[in-house]
Amino acid sequence: MCHVLYLISECQLPTIKQDQRYPELTIEVVAEYSSPPNCIRKLIPQAKYLYHVHPTDLCGCYFQYESSVEREVEINDYIESLKYDQKRSQWFNKEYSNLRVFRQKQRLFWQECHNAVTAFSCYLRDHIHSGKLMLYMTWCGDEGKPIVEQQTITPEFFGGESCYPWKENALYTICTEAIA
Repeated sequence: MCHVLYLISECQLPTIKQDQRYPELTIEVVAEYSSPPNCIRKLIPQAKYLYHVHPTDLCGCYFQYESSVEREVEINDYIESLKYDQKRSQWFNKEYSNLRVFRQKQRLFWQECHNAVTAFSCYLRDHIHSGKLMLYMTWCGDEGKPIVEQQTITPEFFGGESCYPWKENALYTICTEAIA
């Protein structure tokens, strides 16, 4: 099961994929013939337009990134774990020619996730004046379950040294200024 992010708008917004202005970010219309729109609209009646938000070619689970320090600790911990897991070690040695290649691929993957999240921040800043914007975060298949948390955020929420926006069944209202 994967995390899904739904951008909700009163007005139509541009969809994007492989756009240089918003690197690694995909925003696409949610198909009306699927069940999520009905479930979401019962829960959030003002959900006129619905869009999926995710890193390009990845699911919503990867719409996050850790700090560079945390990333390096995770890479080192994974490498250390190979000493104790023979099957994982065998797979690793088939998949990666050496540790340098593994580290490089992990850093590139981190950069893709980072770019998608920070590009979303830019997208929100560019379109925040198009009408009311909200972001609904849930698990795939849990659309329509009661909202557990509601919060007002600015586009800058999606950035910084690290970004873990995940809260289960959360609804964020996006505004131009932080509310005290």
